[in-house]
Amino acid sequence: MEKPSYAFQISENHEYYFFESIGKTNIQKIVVFQPSEVNPDIVELAFGNLKTDLSIDVFAVDDNEDMPIVISTVITTIFDYLEYYPEKTIYFSGSTPSRTRLYRAAIAKSLEKIESNYQVFGLKENTQIESFDKHNTYLAFLIKRKNGE
Repeated sequence: MEKPSYAFQISENHEYYFFESIGKTNIQKIVVFQPSEVNPDIVELAFGNLKTDLSIDVFAVDDNEDMPIVISTVITTIFDYLEYYPEKTIYFSGSTPSRTRLYRAAIAKSLEKIESNYQVFGLKENTQIESFDKHNTYLAFLIKRKNGE
């Protein structure tokens, strides 16, 4: 993905990614990759504002006028994580239906560039997982490196 993104700091184990949204105000953001309780090869992505008590607010509405850069940064953290853990699959969805649609649109715009190195899947309402199709609606997404390379 060749879109602008914010610089981020990474925890030693690549589980936590921190960056700052810069717009009307400066807002601390965090992306967390948490091991799935269901399958050790799947990690769940959580994203939101980093609160002062170090918790994550996944429902914050900032209107900081930098949403494309924020989404690009989140996607860049996914690629970085998969470089460090090529055998993992990342599961993610938006905290609201409109945010899930936003992820779908971002994936659709970059799909041609993404699919040379990554496989992207969508989770349908009937729990069926299929190769991502920009014309379909999904509840969540999964992304992994091709051949775990």
